[in-house]
Amino acid sequence: MASSSRAADAWHIVVPLKTLAAAKSRLAGVDRVAMARAMAADVLAACRTCSRVGNVTVVSSEPEQWVGTTLVPDPGDGLNAAVSAGIAHQPPGAAVAVVVGDLPCLTPEQLAALLDAAAPVVAAGGSAVVPDRGGDGTTVLMGAAPGPVPHFGPGSLAAHVAAGAVALVDPGWAALRIDVDDADELAAAVAHGVGPETRAALRP
Repeated sequence: MASSSRAADAWHIVVPLKTLAAAKSRLAGVDRVAMARAMAADVLAACRTCSRVGNVTVVSSEPEQWVGTTLVPDPGDGLNAAVSAGIAHQPPGAAVAVVVGDLPCLTPEQLAALLDAAAPVVAAGGSAVVPDRGGDGTTVLMGAAPGPVPHFGPGSLAAHVAAGAVALVDPGWAALRIDVDDADELAAAVAHGVGPETRAALRP
């Protein structure tokens, strides 16, 4: 089921989500399946309630987990193939933001501020990215469908910038940069403040 579009120029969000059983293999000390599900739920809630967002598409091989969104089957060829499948589902020329599913601090307000900052870049035919907290990876990739071309994986920030993407950073966007793959990153997220599903998953 697709979320309702708020405006013709609203952003289309693509969230690629791994099979839960395979997610967060480096995350020790918690129920990693429950944590992966909780973080993704918080990300999707922030995206759905963001005032700049018209539609949220999840790319997943587990559609039963993610009701309330547009669902695209994961082609099963890795993260970049999943992202490309999600982007291909969007209307030509639509402003698209690919948001990773492990940003438990994400808020609709910070996402709106980011999309506003990226809008002129995308309108001019460019693409933009948000660096992760470590400065190596990418947490959000933005462009106009049928682009941008994803280069997620080790060194993704450099790969996206080399392909022409503009890196967008703002001191107020810390929540957009804390992606969680291990216990140290989870601790940083908790210190910043996580969403309700992630908080619940942390309770003993």
